[in-house]
Amino acid sequence: STMLKTALCMCMALSAQGFLAPAPSMRSSRSVVSMMAQGGKESVLIIGGTRFSGAYLWKELNDRGHQVTLYNRGKTPAQRLPGESEEAFEARKQQTKYIKGDRTNAEALKELIDPSQYTYVYDMNGREATDTAPLADIFASPKSQLKSFVYMSSAGVYKKSDEMPHFETDATD
Repeated sequence: STMLKTALCMCMALSAQGFLAPAPSMRSSRSVVSMMAQGGKESVLIIGGTRFSGAYLWKELNDRGHQVTLYNRGKTPAQRLPGESEEAFEARKQQTKYIKGDRTNAEALKELIDPSQYTYVYDMNGREATDTAPLADIFASPKSQLKSFVYMSSAGVYKKSDEMPHFETDATD
């Protein structure tokens, strides 16, 4: 989709060993999806997932046969994407698991997310390290089955600037 292809984002990857580093380019997030395509069915947790690029990621992962779980506040209902039939949308919703919770509540995250259940995590709506640290800590658990943690956010994370486009090395809020 055009929206997904043109979205400005910052991607970071957290490996199973706990290494957090800026991804070299947008291709890094695509390579994670490509790696998933080479293996079997994976269990994927998407934090967010009903709006912006998260909705397209959810559809792509579902279309590739992965088991997707959406974790969000439940305030934004899922919407059918352009070109998606009503039947396909309803099937995707039925095939998806849902966890309702607020990511800013670290204790609730620990109670609601079992790190042994997911091999990939996409954090689609964190803005600051304090947003993502509690989630990353959950997957640092010895019982974690995590293969990759992808952090993706919008250009809103960067300090205000008249200079566009943003680069991953630009200053953030």
